[in-house]
Amino acid sequence: MSNQLSRAYSKELSIRMTHVECSSLCNEIVIRHDNDPVAAHNLCRSIGAGLLLQPFLEKEERLSLKWDYKGTLKQILVEVKQDGGVRGLVRPHQLNDSAKTEEELFGKSCQITAIRLFRDKILQSGITESIMRDPVEDLGYYYSYSEQIETSLAVSVGFSQNPEQPIQLCQGILLQAMPGCDLLQFENIRKRLLDPDVKKALAKAPKIDNFFEKVLIQILDPTHKKTDLEIISCPAPSAYCTCTKEKISTIVKSLPTEDQEDIIEKGEALIIRCQFCSKTYEVTIDECKGIWAK
Repeated sequence: MSNQLSRAYSKELSIRMTHVECSSLCNEIVIRHDNDPVAAHNLCRSIGAGLLLQPFLEKEERLSLKWDYKGTLKQILVEVKQDGGVRGLVRPHQLNDSAKTEEELFGKSCQITAIRLFRDKILQSGITESIMRDPVEDLGYYYSYSEQIETSLAVSVGFSQNPEQPIQLCQGILLQAMPGCDLLQFENIRKRLLDPDVKKALAKAPKIDNFFEKVLIQILDPTHKKTDLEIISCPAPSAYCTCTKEKISTIVKSLPTEDQEDIIEKGEALIIRCQFCSKTYEVTIDECKGIWAK
């Protein structure tokens, strides 16, 4: 399995498109967070959807996405960077036995938040309520409604019985209508994205180099000129995290006085685990005292 990301544009149709295959990346993240199949399915689809938007970021930009649900699934966080870096998590991290129905899992609605940043400066942000009960469709609704960019996404996730490699496949495609696009024509193309043959193609790992091109021609129109498609490779997706011992020290410093006194009385080192990468940091009592003395 490999991680790859590509973007394409059709001048004739005024539609931009992206394709991602991030199976090994999702394996890494799911194993790190000890997600069960239900949690892993929703997290991987959200990561795939977030990565499909990565090619539209400018240098040093990042996109932070948050899905807040009202069912037993509470929250999904995904952040993608222009250079291909991605991190994500789902809360709670295990969901197999938490709900018997879709409504119990997702609740009646979702609040999705998207923030585009350049370094730490917010360039654009938005919040939208969605009732799709699906992270990928919720994101598509957000961009179509809040950003006023007609957007359609499809992300397929497959599982294996190997506990060391639970994610067999995570692959997806995004379509966006650009200015000048015939929206009626785009709606017909959107429907073809959901065609059983396209779904079947996305449910299998790419075995040919021009997989994206072939699927796009199938979606756009079998008679569409493939020479009109400009396909460009993007930075390969990879897991990243921003946690450091210095940032952990900031968290320790912010603890209430009562908690500080309790920690000193117990005399035990603090063990803090990063919620994104699961790396653990040990902060000794002497280090804690030094942090609180500043």
